Parts: sequence; structure tokens; C-alpha cells
Amino acid sequence: MISVITTTYNRCELLKLALDSVLTQTFRDFEYIIIDDGSTDNTRNEISGYADKRVRYFYMNNTGYLSKARNRGLEEAKGNIVAFLDSDDYWHQDYLMELNTIYQNPEIVSLISNAQVFNEQERYRLLEAGKLNAMSGRLLQEHLLNDNLVIYPSCFSFRFNGTQRLNTQLKHGENDLILKTLAVGNSLISMKELVYIRKHDANISAPKTYDSLFIQGYFEEYISLDFLRQNQLISKPLYRRAYSRYLFKQAEKMYSIGSKGKAWTTYLRSFFKYPLRIKALARALRIDRFF
Repeated sequence: MISVITTTYNRCELLKLALDSVLTQTFRDFEYIIIDDGSTDNTRNEISGYADKRVRYFYMNNTGYLSKARNRGLEEAKGNIVAFLDSDDYWHQDYLMELNTIYQNPEIVSLISNAQVFNEQERYRLLEAGKLNAMSGRLLQEHLLNDNLVIYPSCFSFRFNGTQRLNTQLKHGENDLILKTLAVGNSLISMKELVYIRKHDANISAPKTYDSLFIQGYFEEYISLDFLRQNQLISKPLYRRAYSRYLFKQAEKMYSIGSKGKAWTTYLRSFFKYPLRIKALARALRIDRFF
């Protein structure tokens, strides 16, 4: 059985599309766990209108931590495969059928699915095979070093042994779980576009600040990398190179919002973590030292 887990908060209208996309799947052996992180809209009433016994709804007091909400879903899961579906995304009707087929291979630990990403202005394919260096096997290095291997939670599924959990010290934590899963077993990338990822226009145009996820999300990545290194799930060279890459990307975003002092420091940290990243040093040198 496949356990589908959706966490939601005040997304009643969008959740209906996600819910309908699950209940119309051609593969029928699944349970659908919905974790409501304290919604104050009509979410509970909307879900109560569905008579399908595979839908299991759980309300919890608002935590604001996706990691805690997802863990509640994992605690309730009874399947041997887990697939996350964000409440603002939806699936093609054959998505779970493909998962069931692929996981017949006992060596596959996780699956990364391709998607169509869309908003009101555009629609594009998430993954391009020609831009990926590997399509199967141990894909941790590919994910850490290749900007073209983007993994959204709604595109990721994994073989569930009942013990996997997200780190609740992290507000989001899904990439932490993804990295740990990629580190311990064989994964596969499917190029079929069976997932639909919604990019909210409001989120794209919202002001970017140092305190927003735009910047702060990288601190979760550093914690994840430290865990992988401390538990010998990643080599020291790959750890330093990946850490430097994240530092460089964070510095770029700091610089883009005018936080030049923090950008300067972070560029230099990126360079010293991996001295072959010469462009990090070059970026630091271009900043006026009297910022």
C-alpha cells in the first residue's frame, strides 16, 4: 500500500484539487493522510464532504513547523511506500500507478519524479535529461552539486520502514529527509511529467528579506550536511564542496537584497570551504569594503 501525506494550513480551495487528484488515481491501493496544521478556514468541512474511507483527516494545533506536521503523517502511515503531496500541487491520475510499478524493484529506495511547474504566466518542465549527469543509483552527489536536479516534496517518494522522520528542529525539514534518503540507497529519476507544481505569483513577487525563507532556508541545508558528514554518509571532499556551493548561493541572494556585509562574509566562507570556487573570492573582492 502507498501512504499519501498532505499537510495543509488555510488552503481549502487549493486542497480540493489535490484531494481530487489523489482520489481519481488509477492505482487504488492507497491511504490518504491529511494533516491540518490548525487551519481556521473551511478545510475541515471541505474534507468531511468526502465519503472515501481511504481519506484520513487529522487536525493539530498550529505549530508553523512543516516538519512536525509531516512527522504526524508519518506516524499515522501504514503503507510501505510514502509519497508527499503539497496541498497546492496535484498529480496526474497515473502517478501512483507508476510508483507501484517502479517499486516492484526491491533495490529502489526512492523515486524522483519529473513535473510541470506553472503559474499564471508560464508552464515549464522541471527536469531535463540532457542537463543531468545521472538518472539512477546513488544520487546524493547529483542533487548536491547539480542545480538542474530540483526535488519538490510532491515529486519525491520513498520506501518506508516505519522509522523515517523529519528533523523537527528544522522548520521545513523535507530536504533534510530527502538528503538522508538519497544517501542510504539506490534512487531513480522518472522523466514522466506526472506531477503539477504550482508556483504562487504572490510568493514570487513578495519582498525578499534576510529573515525570509529566501535566505534562511540555507541554514537548514548546513545542518543537514553536518549530519551527513558526522554520520559518515558523505565524504569529506563532497561535504566541503556542497557546503561551499550552498554558501555561495546564499551569498548571492544576500547581495541581491543589498545585505553586502553578510554577503561578503559568506562569499569568503564559501571560498575557504572549497578554494577551487574562485568565483566566490572574486565576488567578495568586488564588494566595497566600506559597506
